[in-house]
Amino acid sequence: MRVSVALVLAGWLAPAIGWAQDATVATSAPAATSSTTEAQLMATQLYTDDDLTDRHLSFTEVRGLLNANRLFGVDHLGLVFDGRFRKGWTEETSDFADLMRAYVQLGDESTRFRFALGRLTLSHVGAARVDGAMLGARLGSVLASLFGGLSPHPFTGALDPRFVIGGLGYDFKAPELNHAGGAAVQLYDGGLDRLYLSERFYVFFSPEWLFFGSAVIDLVPPRGLLGDLAKKTAEEQNALERIDLTQAHLMLRYRPSRTVDFTLSANHFHTILPNRWWTDFIAEERARRGFIIDGFDPLGTRRSSARLLTNVHLGDVFTPYLSLRYDRRHLDPAQGYEVTLGLKLLPGTVSYADLSATQRRFFAAENQLVSMAVGTMVGDVVTVDAQGSAMRTRSLAGGEPILIYDFGATVGAELSGLGLAGMRAMVAYQGFLEPEIGYHVVFAQLGYRFRG
Repeated sequence: MRVSVALVLAGWLAPAIGWAQDATVATSAPAATSSTTEAQLMATQLYTDDDLTDRHLSFTEVRGLLNANRLFGVDHLGLVFDGRFRKGWTEETSDFADLMRAYVQLGDESTRFRFALGRLTLSHVGAARVDGAMLGARLGSVLASLFGGLSPHPFTGALDPRFVIGGLGYDFKAPELNHAGGAAVQLYDGGLDRLYLSERFYVFFSPEWLFFGSAVIDLVPPRGLLGDLAKKTAEEQNALERIDLTQAHLMLRYRPSRTVDFTLSANHFHTILPNRWWTDFIAEERARRGFIIDGFDPLGTRRSSARLLTNVHLGDVFTPYLSLRYDRRHLDPAQGYEVTLGLKLLPGTVSYADLSATQRRFFAAENQLVSMAVGTMVGDVVTVDAQGSAMRTRSLAGGEPILIYDFGATVGAELSGLGLAGMRAMVAYQGFLEPEIGYHVVFAQLGYRFRG
């Protein structure tokens, strides 16, 4: 087997780092802090390879974030920017560009009124994206907001005058209860496209009890997503015709003592589009092969799940745990379950180990899986994490079982100790051994952060 090597391209980094050093702040969302500027820049290179074909993925991605909350010396005058560009180097990887946030803001959460203009993402209103304006006001313990403008194209993120969105939201915070939500209406070519409600809450009943929930409820199925199907297969079009963006997550945690805790969670979601900006590409590849349930789902999947997790803390070092999970796909319909028994070890403040065994029936396959993960920190500078799994999988339709292995490691380093203030580096490798193929993923990232 051959293993490919990936490096962050110096030609991409030089102008990018220069841009970040000249910039004045960066984060994904504004906040009233003592620091007036913060900037981040990340350059990533990913490469995949296998032993059987010449098909592989290779792309370079650059992301910049900027948050300034005191522009030109003016209190509460801010600027927020969050954008990405991806350059594909093979036929299988396309070029992407997306401006996720870019707006100026007068006022913040500490002021009575707040006004923002530009490209906004409203996390408390179902992550609504708006090319327009938002007006906020503090009414006692409630932050209320009114927004409106164009909505970026759902596929490309480009400015698209066919999509118009507007709505209102709120955010309430108290010692025992935090909740936020709102309502949004979207038009497509002048007709009603989407109408949805959103809610997110934390309830602290006592130190032992915590209840969390979030939901987006669609009252009208979105038709605007069907406006661009030229490059989609008939199967993908059929999946989109059944779209329903309603989704929900509930989590109840109970910790009666320092020794034991229980977490019960339930989820429902519908997969509409593949994520163009993978937050964890290696996890996605593990999910495709069945090593983990969460992650990859076919377009159009409606899925509900419930999970019970119990941890028993035997002192400061040993924590046995048990996880029970049930999943159901609604269009097939197909069902699955998973039972995991594991042991976490914390031998020190900077090291850990996690050993587990899983029995799973996951829709079309039955799996037995053993896994191990370890990690440590070296000299408060370098972090090392490694994991490996062996899985015996058999199709429920019949046939002989096969063995699949995965193994990988991640090394991260803070480079400030080398005289590179604010610089971070990370390299990750993941390998998959299947009966007829070895598949390799290499991921490298170099980041810069500035505060002033």
